Amino acid sequence: MKDLDRSIKITKSCFKLARKLISNELTEKQIATEIKKYAMKLGAKGLAFPTIVSSGKNSSRVHPKPTYRRVKKTELVIVDMGIVIGNSRSDVTRTICIKPTSRQKKLMKIIKNAKSLAENQVRPGVKCKEVDKVARAFIKSKTKIRFPYALGHGVGKRIHQSPKITPKSKHRFKVGDIFTLEPGIHSTNFGIRFEDMYLLKRKGIVNLTKAIK
Repeated sequence: MKDLDRSIKITKSCFKLARKLISNELTEKQIATEIKKYAMKLGAKGLAFPTIVSSGKNSSRVHPKPTYRRVKKTELVIVDMGIVIGNSRSDVTRTICIKPTSRQKKLMKIIKNAKSLAENQVRPGVKCKEVDKVARAFIKSKTKIRFPYALGHGVGKRIHQSPKITPKSKHRFKVGDIFTLEPGIHSTNFGIRFEDMYLLKRKGIVNLTKAIK
């Protein structure tokens, strides 16, 4: 856990930088580049995957590459990043909006609430597909905007590994699992996603990345 704790600590610092860069309305590429530089400066072995910075209409795509588009304080900006320390990897997503509208706030709250509902369902022995079902049903009850991917996945030596938290998953949660929950919605004009990492213990789950804003 030492390497994982360190990777999460560096990731937290990188998100703090990301918020500052978004406030300064830099381009997506500039933000992604600065995040990588900062992570390496803080001791990261490397990136777990290419950092996603997508703003405005670009965030309507699930995994776009950063562009030369300049972000705006009034837009939803998805930042999805992870770093490598030893054999551990972090994977965290935040949707950042410096000056959100009431509708943007409402939609972000729906996704956060869906994640909280999913968290409450996770216990040793629970079917992963049932947790996905709970989050997916909640989002569907609140908005017609699509949730186009799996709820989560395991993280370890590989950035995507068991357990798979999908609608058709055959996996069950077990003690010791380290995994993500990442509900989101993507319309034709914007996207929202929040992703945290968790450790499953006998008495329940621990949100390892809760402190990352």
